[in-house]
Amino acid sequence: MKQSINWRWLHRTSLLVVTLIPLIVLAISVWSANQYVTAVLHVRCQGTFASLSSHGYGSQLVSFPGYNDVIIRGWLTTGTQAPDIVIITLTSHGANSELALDDALMLAEAGYGTLVIEPRNCADSTQRATTGYYEAADVAGAADYLHSREDIKHVGALGFSAGGTASLLAAADEPGIELIVAMGGYANLRDDILDRHANLGWYAMLIRHMIVWDFTLRGIPTSSISPVDEIAKISPRPVLLIYGEHEAAYGQALYDAAREPKSLWIVLGASHGTYRSADEAGYQERILSFLDDAFQN
Repeated sequence: MKQSINWRWLHRTSLLVVTLIPLIVLAISVWSANQYVTAVLHVRCQGTFASLSSHGYGSQLVSFPGYNDVIIRGWLTTGTQAPDIVIITLTSHGANSELALDDALMLAEAGYGTLVIEPRNCADSTQRATTGYYEAADVAGAADYLHSREDIKHVGALGFSAGGTASLLAAADEPGIELIVAMGGYANLRDDILDRHANLGWYAMLIRHMIVWDFTLRGIPTSSISPVDEIAKISPRPVLLIYGEHEAAYGQALYDAAREPKSLWIVLGASHGTYRSADEAGYQERILSFLDDAFQN
């Protein structure tokens, strides 16, 4: 005997499947975003809390309060030619002071003092690394500490990637930071995450929107973490922006938003973080000339 099709059951099942598929896709995107944000905020510390002592420059261990009164440590090295000038030297997201030593050594060899900072996530793994948001307050805390010392009269900041972002955000609200060298940081965190110019598919964009949402739920307001909206406040203090050819749009956006005095160097052939290797002589000449001109004036 031929069985009849249960159309009612088939209809209900089809409706259930049609309803569940979007919910499953949404759940997977929420989970993926959560995993990504957790990895960013709790990134594993890279490198050690190293100083310039291994390069023959005496370094003093110092500490000061940063964001939410977390104690931040750093290595302070007095300049041989300019003992009253200190450049706060920072590197990329989640990276310890060891990875800032190449820049710090360049500055020390030119006679400048440096302060290399231990990131909060490296000092305490329960602390979050926020790509420049909390770190901006840490940089401001470093500047306040340096200005509290009678032997230091001038403070600048040099930072790469998240360190550059933190330097710009800090300087916008901290007039004690007299100049900034910022390299490779984003213009706006939300725009950087969404990356609308990348022609991503709908699912990739869904996950990116979920990432923005997840950051916001955790107290990291991505749309407000926006150096491009803050950089104009730094004027009349000078800003030098350094970006690779393959990330030039970020540097150009920041340069256009900044006020004079400002400089932008797009390093031909360079990608994120390869500025020195792409043009070693140019890298040193641009930065040191910028510092010399600014402090002489």
